[in-house]
Amino acid sequence: MRKKITLMLMALFALAAFAATQVLNQATRRAAIAELTVISEATTWDFSTDVTSSLSGDLKYEGDAANTEQIYANIEELTFASTFKADALAFTGQYPFRSNSKKYSQAGTLHFKTSVAGKIVVSFNDTGSTAAADAVKRYLVVNGETSEYW
Repeated sequence: MRKKITLMLMALFALAAFAATQVLNQATRRAAIAELTVISEATTWDFSTDVTSSLSGDLKYEGDAANTEQIYANIEELTFASTFKADALAFTGQYPFRSNSKKYSQAGTLHFKTSVAGKIVVSFNDTGSTAAADAVKRYLVVNGETSEYW
């Protein structure tokens, strides 16, 4: 009986560990949007309040999926508030969505198109508690130009 309980607990632990991060080698998609929608008015994408996931943990892309741009509206595992223009924001990289104590995207590039000039406000930070002096800095890049912000 003790062996049976131990095996059951091990199976439950394995299921919990699997649920923590869903790794996708091939991106799952809704009916694909042909092209990234262009925005022309003030737009805010707030992952902390406007995105939820059907997964119990992070959504992680690996292999070809990590190198393929995904329009957020096409990502089946995510649901968006009406204020989050998921058809106008794309992601290339590892984590289009992370959900631990906060909700955000990580280790990738966010891409949007606009038809008007404007101002971009980005909230981002280093993932470590302190960056080493020789660490590679992650800069904000706009229209292919690396900004001074990291």
